[in-house]
Amino acid sequence: MNRIIRIKRKWLIVGTVTFLVVLALAYALYSMQAWRGYERDYIAWQATTKSELTSVLSLPATSPKEHERKLSKLESIVADLKVQKSKVCSDDSLIGWQAFFQGVDTVKKQCHSVSSKIDGVVAELGVIISYLTNEHTFATSLAKLSTQPAQPDEKTWDQVAGTWRKFGVDVAAMKVDASFESTKKVAITVVTGVDTAWQELLAAHGAKDKARFVKARSGLAVAYAALTTITAENDKQVASLDKKLTKAYNAAF
Repeated sequence: MNRIIRIKRKWLIVGTVTFLVVLALAYALYSMQAWRGYERDYIAWQATTKSELTSVLSLPATSPKEHERKLSKLESIVADLKVQKSKVCSDDSLIGWQAFFQGVDTVKKQCHSVSSKIDGVVAELGVIISYLTNEHTFATSLAKLSTQPAQPDEKTWDQVAGTWRKFGVDVAAMKVDASFESTKKVAITVVTGVDTAWQELLAAHGAKDKARFVKARSGLAVAYAALTTITAENDKQVASLDKKLTKAYNAAF
């Protein structure tokens, strides 16, 4: 009887050891496959993100509709990337403790490095989205003024002058992102110049002072011509933002 018990215990021990060995091997295999999948997933995410960003950034934005479409897609991809970024470098709780193992720690660091660099792209895109949103609001309002005739009828001078004055007030009251402040400042200066020129023209006309009127009309033409400085400032700021985005993009991909 004792011999049978000893044999059973022996086989029980052997079976337990065998089970533990198999379990350890299975866990090791699972861990290896999991970390390979982890590495494969973040590399694939990096490639997919690059492809999607390249596609959206290459969209034209010449017309107002194209501008809105591109802006909408940029907002969508930024929102998606923020969600993806929070998940891409997370690991299985069963293998997370292995993060300090040699080799595994390298994979983790590489993933977080990629994620951090893509986060840099997202940050720059966020600034560009804010800028383009402000630009679109301003440009839409300015476009309405641009539909007025270059030489408005004398009967509408008061109306046109009032429209420019209101536009100046609206521009000054615009709540804009820090990135658009410089363009807004230039816009306020230029629009105020047009408003002032109109007020001087109306005053000269009311005073029936020909010399003053001729000078005021010339000043109004100069004020209108200065509108191009808004475009120049806008182009300058967009170029600066594009340069920063390009730097972040090249670092990430």
